[in-house]
Amino acid sequence: MSRFSFVEWEAAKLPKDALGETEALFLDKEHRSYFDVKGPSFLNGHVWDICPKGIAGVIPLGPETVFHIQPKAPLSNLFGMMEVAYGFQGKFLQGLTSLGAMEDMYSRLAGLLAAKSLERSRKGLFRDYLSRRDDLAAVRGRIDFGRLSSHPAGVSLPCRFEEHTADVTENRLVAWTLGLLMGHFLSSGDEELKPRLRKAFHAYSGRAELVPCTGRDCLSVVYNRLNEDYRPLHALCRFFLENCGPSMREGERKMLPFLVNMDLLFESFVAEWLKKNLPAGWRLSLQKKVNLSEDGWIQGQIDMVLYEGGTMRAVLDTKYKMADKPSSEDFNQVVVYALSQEVTEAILIYPFLPKGQSSTKTKNGITVRILGFPLDGDLDEAGRALLRGLELETLA
Repeated sequence: MSRFSFVEWEAAKLPKDALGETEALFLDKEHRSYFDVKGPSFLNGHVWDICPKGIAGVIPLGPETVFHIQPKAPLSNLFGMMEVAYGFQGKFLQGLTSLGAMEDMYSRLAGLLAAKSLERSRKGLFRDYLSRRDDLAAVRGRIDFGRLSSHPAGVSLPCRFEEHTADVTENRLVAWTLGLLMGHFLSSGDEELKPRLRKAFHAYSGRAELVPCTGRDCLSVVYNRLNEDYRPLHALCRFFLENCGPSMREGERKMLPFLVNMDLLFESFVAEWLKKNLPAGWRLSLQKKVNLSEDGWIQGQIDMVLYEGGTMRAVLDTKYKMADKPSSEDFNQVVVYALSQEVTEAILIYPFLPKGQSSTKTKNGITVRILGFPLDGDLDEAGRALLRGLELETLA
């Protein structure tokens, strides 16, 4: 198997015969937004010029070709970001920070999901009462007279009733994610993980319907004392659902990429870190949808809005880019967001410390600050420096 190693945001050259037509087409179709690719030509010495952008992980391009992309940040900091962004509790990732490769991380996290899923299933899966409608031979619950009047000749009775069932969102999320992982790891060489995943999958799939789920679905669960121990399970499910890429099939073998979207991770990490560390009286609102035109034809979504009490003070936008200074596009976007919310403070946050001036004022009175949350050192210290850069006392 041909293994090619990359580092995020660093260009690399591959021999002309490193990628066949099928692999090149798959890379272009499914992962175009994550790579800058220049094919072999006389302009570059007949080699592939490839630079991964904003991703880290493993991409199988075919049965014999795999891309491995390491993050720009140290792996230990990647895990630290994941702990904050996905809400992994306490020492959840203990032991993973010593891993040296991304693919090892996925196997360990998949094993962790299987173990915790089995642990919960041994206690008994969470059940809840759900409203059902069905045509039954005998009355259960209440007769649905509305349906009965429209189908009076039926031999069964339309009923509405409450059913105590394990086929609920809490278990569907786990079942779907375990099934997704089965498609990858059962074709891999990890003989220790396979039986654990298979056992966990069957514990849930027999009781919860296999319904396609997304990472966003994991955020919709309301927890209480009966389902609280599902919270770390769903945090893991969300990680896998958000970071599994499109698959490529070769015969009967399915190869599933694992990609950490660093842009999404950085945005979630910064937001969650600030939410936990803002001084009393300050709060963040996330992903605020706004109309940028009077008729609502043009819309936008602000990453974060900063409030003091009930008063909006600033709009914040994270940009996971490696550059010496903000682009005109980034600058104009955050200014438009500030104008739409009628605030005078707009803040751009990058994973590096900006060079040159850190703030500027536009002609229409908007102050734009360019701040960094560097990922190459101590994350908490970088966060505290960001807080100082926000200068909350001047915003009040």
